[in-house]
Amino acid sequence: MATPYITAPRPIDYDDYQDIKDFIEIYDTKNLTVISNDDFFSAPFKEYCPSGDCMKDCQNMTRVFASVPSSVKSDARGYGRPNSNTSVSLFGVCTNLDHITSVLPTYKHMDKARAYFNVNPSAKTNITKVTSKIASCYASTCDLTREPDKCREACSMDNFLADPTRLNFNLNNNNTGALACISRLCDNTCGLPYANQDVLGIGVLTTYYVQALTLLLMATAFLTSAGYQLWGKKRDKPRVFDKAKSPLETFLSAQSYFGVSVAVATFAMHPAHVDALNGYALVASSVMGFLPPVFTLMLLHSHGVKSWFSTGLVLASWTVNTATFFTLVNNLAGVKGDSDLLGVGLQSLFHTTSCGGSSAMALCHQLTGAEPLVYLDRFFNKNPIPNVKNIPILWALATTVLLVVAGRQAFQSWSGRDGSLAEATHKPGLTALAESRSAKNKISTCFSRKAVRFGLLLLTTTIFCLALAYEFRVVREYQKMDIIDKRGWSFGQVVAVLFWVPPLLDSAHALFKSSRTGRSAVDGEMEKTQPQRQGSEDYEPLAYAHLRASSNPTGYGSYSANASNSWSDGENLLTSAHIRPDTDVSVLRSITRRPVPYHHVGDHEQNEQV
Repeated sequence: MATPYITAPRPIDYDDYQDIKDFIEIYDTKNLTVISNDDFFSAPFKEYCPSGDCMKDCQNMTRVFASVPSSVKSDARGYGRPNSNTSVSLFGVCTNLDHITSVLPTYKHMDKARAYFNVNPSAKTNITKVTSKIASCYASTCDLTREPDKCREACSMDNFLADPTRLNFNLNNNNTGALACISRLCDNTCGLPYANQDVLGIGVLTTYYVQALTLLLMATAFLTSAGYQLWGKKRDKPRVFDKAKSPLETFLSAQSYFGVSVAVATFAMHPAHVDALNGYALVASSVMGFLPPVFTLMLLHSHGVKSWFSTGLVLASWTVNTATFFTLVNNLAGVKGDSDLLGVGLQSLFHTTSCGGSSAMALCHQLTGAEPLVYLDRFFNKNPIPNVKNIPILWALATTVLLVVAGRQAFQSWSGRDGSLAEATHKPGLTALAESRSAKNKISTCFSRKAVRFGLLLLTTTIFCLALAYEFRVVREYQKMDIIDKRGWSFGQVVAVLFWVPPLLDSAHALFKSSRTGRSAVDGEMEKTQPQRQGSEDYEPLAYAHLRASSNPTGYGSYSANASNSWSDGENLLTSAHIRPDTDVSVLRSITRRPVPYHHVGDHEQNEQV
């Protein structure tokens, strides 16, 4: 059975390793575990040493520093860990070669293992080569970390080795020795280098938060606006101010352009063959390419802001990001858990020739039980949310909403429904009044339509907000791995953030221009109405004109203030008010009515139609 040596404080002159005359395995950085001879020599040497000579295979650093060596029947979760069939790993065998050569001649059960270890005069030389290569791998790995000063002393070859043939397992000095070096590299994320910043660096991360925060603010504003207009102002459909349409469409266009750019860059990284770490970041970027634009498009359509140009841009962004998204998902769905994550994922971060193209980080799970890419491991194996198996739900949601919104827009365009509605709102006087009275009998129906409209908007917005929360979890898990350089404002990251400056400036310009246009129009109207009121000699108040017209008992009387304008009593006051050029300004402001063709008094057929 394995016996742990606890790393309790010891006298300075007390050398633990000198008193240990057994095989040593490392399962964490606080203990050294002694393996009995029987347990050690029961290791599957045939799988560990396919050449038949463990001295030779231990000099192959590609094999030693693999999360699971080829031909070994185990997975990374159990390989080299206690209470497993492979509790003695190849790394454990190679770091105990010196003790093997001393035990081998006298051990009585060495018949099966003797063939894998050749004890000859050159054995010490071969062991020295193995230990020096292992120490060199750890020193090189330390140099590649983001903060090499924190591990350089512990991982230097002089401190890593006790002598040329064995490692320094010093338990009473936390700054030197193999345990101290392994702890510096594996027990904190500072041992990892930064990931590919062009995929999901600080600039791309900032743009994600800008989009997410803006969308949440827009969703809140649109829901509040819809409720107020439907019930507060008694409108059938909510609308936005004219001055807000251009900035909203500009923001939607910027989202779509950014999504298309991200998709093109993703194709350049060969998503069908990308590693798990970069693939994870690219999945998050692809979701950003179709989810926020569709959400924004739905909000704009709910308030009548529609254009085929904007819809076409969203469709383009959705199309290219759909292709990259499913290419990545199909690739990452084949990840086989820890083995691929530790081997390929960590190797994609950094590798060195001293470790045979791998790095000492590949053994962190085996030697400490800690997973440097633990959050990445959760995405593929453990987390219910987010997980590579259910992330396509986000695509399904965005696709469903996009098809409904685009289909409804196409139906309304082809059927000419918007035109018929506009024509109906221009019906004159008594016809519009009759329709308004008829509408009063349908209050309950209208109320139910408003409730359904608002309910659908609320439901869809809530679901999209939950989808944004899911995407936030994906991005946040990537951040927790601490592989984003927060100071890495490279050229590409700066461009990614400045991409959003033009839409913001355009929005500010549109708002400023709209406010100035509205103020100029009001001033011009006042200038036109004042001279007319002062220079009209035949001016008569509108109320007096209405009394004169209504005094005719036949109902076909007429009134002409300046012998140029006339109207019939059949027209109501709202209709007749607009055609008088000398009408009081205050009355004009309170009465809004589109002009309709007036007719002569004697035309009875026209009057009956009105």
